[in-house]
Amino acid sequence: MPRDPESQSWWHTLPGVITAIAALITAVGGLVAVLIQTGVIDTSRSATDPVPADASSSVTATSSASREPAAVDASSERAPAAADASAGALRPWAESEAALTDRNGVATVLRAETLSNCISVNHVLTLNGSQDIPFEKMRSFEVVRVDPDGAPQANATVIIRLLDGRAIEGRIGVGCDAIFGYNDLGRFTISFRELKRVEFRR
Repeated sequence: MPRDPESQSWWHTLPGVITAIAALITAVGGLVAVLIQTGVIDTSRSATDPVPADASSSVTATSSASREPAAVDASSERAPAAADASAGALRPWAESEAALTDRNGVATVLRAETLSNCISVNHVLTLNGSQDIPFEKMRSFEVVRVDPDGAPQANATVIIRLLDGRAIEGRIGVGCDAIFGYNDLGRFTISFRELKRVEFRR
């Protein structure tokens, strides 16, 4: 015997399903509104607010009475916020390049992570014999002058520009007188007397 159409549940009809979905959406919306009004859900801060850059890092060139002090320009007090913000968008160090320019203007590009000063395994420049600054923290460095050949304990004066915008000037030992790294052709070596500038492309 066929079932009476009127005895079917309202769940089995399209209008009944639509009504149920509308009731559920209304209930969820009402619950969210109540939670916002009571302060359980905080909408005062946008998810796209910028995260403040870490201002805790500081690199200071030190010196002793027997060493020449490093000259730090006024920007070393604190770099602009824009410089800190741009540091967050850098490529990973393993994907970065070091562009070396010699005194004749000839540029050679190396893998930044392979760049080494003399035989240093830490990939740093040591200012005034006391402050190590890793290449990874630099935007660039420039060789201003180098002691003449044959000078005892020969040094080079360099200006280092850090990722946060600061510029630090100091002297580095050039006893082994070489900086080197690798590219797709192999090892490249250049002396500090021939080197003018190194720029790290991040």
